[in-house]
Amino acid sequence: MIFREWLKQDNEKVLEIEKRSFIDPWSKNMFDALFDVDVYSGLVAEEKGEIVGYISVVYNYFEVEIINIAVKDEYRRQKIGEKLILWAIDLAKSKNAESLFLEVRASNAPAKALYGKMGFKEVGFRRGYYFDGEDAVLMCLWLGE
Repeated sequence: MIFREWLKQDNEKVLEIEKRSFIDPWSKNMFDALFDVDVYSGLVAEEKGEIVGYISVVYNYFEVEIINIAVKDEYRRQKIGEKLILWAIDLAKSKNAESLFLEVRASNAPAKALYGKMGFKEVGFRRGYYFDGEDAVLMCLWLGE
């Protein structure tokens, strides 16, 4: 397993995972647009030339936000998600960010458990955040602690 920078030409393969992982997946155009943003970084996990996971973040002066993370079904429970999150934590620290945060579906117990294991705390809700009306849980990892 290798972890490398997410390149724009990876977007088709990332999109395949995105569509299988989420009921409201991002489009290829949305992924392509990330590469026009100066404050974007992304990482992919690759096994034998196949992309099996990814994470993307945006950052500003004081915080980093995980905007996408997913691992292909058959590669879950192999600590790939943890390694992707550790990359985001390291990136946030390198940017001198005070916090790393994300939104997750209120019903996504496995993801919330993973984020909790990584030190994230539930800090709020975004009511009706998703297109189907489901709430998002806002989770944050304070980096100064």
